[in-house]
Amino acid sequence: MARYFLILPVFFFLFNTAFAQKTEKNGIASLKSKVSQIRQDNPQKVDLLNELSKKYRDAHADSLYRYADMAKQMATKLGYQKGEVAALHSLGFYYRVKANDFMAFKQLNDALEISKTMKDTTLQCVSLAEIAVLSATRNLLPQARNYVNQALELSRYMEKDSLQSSILLNYGFLHRDLYGFDKLMSYADTAERVAKKYDNNPILAQIDNYRGQIYLQKANNPQKAIQLFRSSLASYKNYDDSPAFDVQNYYGLGDAFSKIDHDSAVAYYEKGVELSLENKMELISMYGRSRIFDILREKEPNSERVNAQSDAILRFQREHPIVDTLDRINYLEILLKENNLRLEEEKHKVRQVVFWAIALLALLSVCIAIYIWNLYRIKRTLSEQLIKVNKQLEDKRQFNEKVIAIMAHDLRQPFASILLAQELVKSNDLDLEECKSLFEQMHIISEQSIQTLDGLLQWTKYNGLGMSLISKKINLKDSIEKAVLFNKYEIDNQDLSLVIDVEDDIDVYGQLEMLLFLNRNIISNAVKYTDKGGEINISSRLLDSASNKVEVIVRDSGRGIDEEVFNGLFYESNTTNFSSNTVKGAGIAMIICQDMIKKMNGILWAENNDDGPGASFYYQLRCS
Repeated sequence: MARYFLILPVFFFLFNTAFAQKTEKNGIASLKSKVSQIRQDNPQKVDLLNELSKKYRDAHADSLYRYADMAKQMATKLGYQKGEVAALHSLGFYYRVKANDFMAFKQLNDALEISKTMKDTTLQCVSLAEIAVLSATRNLLPQARNYVNQALELSRYMEKDSLQSSILLNYGFLHRDLYGFDKLMSYADTAERVAKKYDNNPILAQIDNYRGQIYLQKANNPQKAIQLFRSSLASYKNYDDSPAFDVQNYYGLGDAFSKIDHDSAVAYYEKGVELSLENKMELISMYGRSRIFDILREKEPNSERVNAQSDAILRFQREHPIVDTLDRINYLEILLKENNLRLEEEKHKVRQVVFWAIALLALLSVCIAIYIWNLYRIKRTLSEQLIKVNKQLEDKRQFNEKVIAIMAHDLRQPFASILLAQELVKSNDLDLEECKSLFEQMHIISEQSIQTLDGLLQWTKYNGLGMSLISKKINLKDSIEKAVLFNKYEIDNQDLSLVIDVEDDIDVYGQLEMLLFLNRNIISNAVKYTDKGGEINISSRLLDSASNKVEVIVRDSGRGIDEEVFNGLFYESNTTNFSSNTVKGAGIAMIICQDMIKKMNGILWAENNDDGPGASFYYQLRCS
């Protein structure tokens, strides 16, 4: 039994000092009247019920439970957390008095959790201090010290430090086995300064009780302890009517006198027991009975008084079996483990939140990276499209320049001839026959220029405007003869020998004007690069029946094609290298011819003759 009362003084220190202030005596009737006047449940009624339950802390524990339970249920229903915490503190006191540590700890632990959600430092301090005392009653001193350390640390940051005095007393008492007399007394001195600042006389009376305990246990000075206990008893009665604290002082006097006068010690223990029983605090009475039993067993081993105390202790143990089973089932440790498990679950939830937050950030980072990459791709695509468009624009510009160059080249001669004819007519140097011949030549030149413009116009449709080419049957020999006629003046002028070896019935698929433009330019190049009196041979041959194509060869006996010109003959790089005093834009004409033959699904190439001077131009087209 002694273990349940080892720290009995500090137990009552807490429950009677947590909110200790000047209180009016015997206010129970007034509080009951106020409660009955409030018909509707509200926070004010909860506060009055909690005040009423506190009035029963020192007596009639069942009434304490009734009003505290009513307050708790009403506060929970209203969501009034402060009132719920106060009710849980009273219920914790009730279960402690009833020797049910399990339920006491549960109430206080619930109060602590609610206080944390409220972020109320004062309520957290009170809850921590009460759990510390409860832990100490189970001899769980490391846990008790940890809780009171937390309470003391929190109290230092409170705007109003009135609660700090009671926490300091509990802190000192729980560390009495670790600290010396001077340090323990320093806590009392600090608590006294705080209590005097707020004129808190009940706390000052309890400081005397604390000092009495320290003098008795650490200084072995029962006389000084007796003086302090009596001072505490007298002072407290002047400010508060608390039977529990009176019992504490009586037991303190009994402990002090047990060292010097056993009879006086038994007398004070008996006063404490009597006051406990009057106020239905049987558990508290057990400490006094056990001390009386220990003293009388040595003085009067078989006396009636010894037997009476023994019977009372055994009867209490039978009526409260939980006291005997606490050695086998440590309810407090179970609750501590339950609390730790809840903390671990909360940590697990936090870890899950952190995990999903990191996962979300990672996903967001990936999305951002993909978004940036897509922006980069779009930018690159747009850049490539812009380059492509710029290239197309540049190609169109060059295309226009090519057309202008060809037109300038092919139209220059007709206009020059017209101007010359005009000058000759004005001079009257020509007879009638000569004028007829001149106008006939002008007609041929104009007709040739029109043919050239028709070929360019068709090419422009299919190249510059993007129109689709529609192939038609064209007689090959007819197209070649028209091209020869186009160049007849130059052929006759240079006394060239021209042979056409093409069958009459060969038809090819292509575009009429473009094929004529192709033949005219190839024959024109052969004429212009063949020396006077040279030969030009135009022939054709059918390829194998599988390909269904005809090959046309225009062979001359001229100078041939220079190597440096040969490689770029059909490409833009050669447009400025193909030079002649009588020919401008011939290189461009060959590039246009190459493009025309491709559009007609044919091929065009050139070779220098292996068996003689000159060069040969070849092209192939599909035939019918």
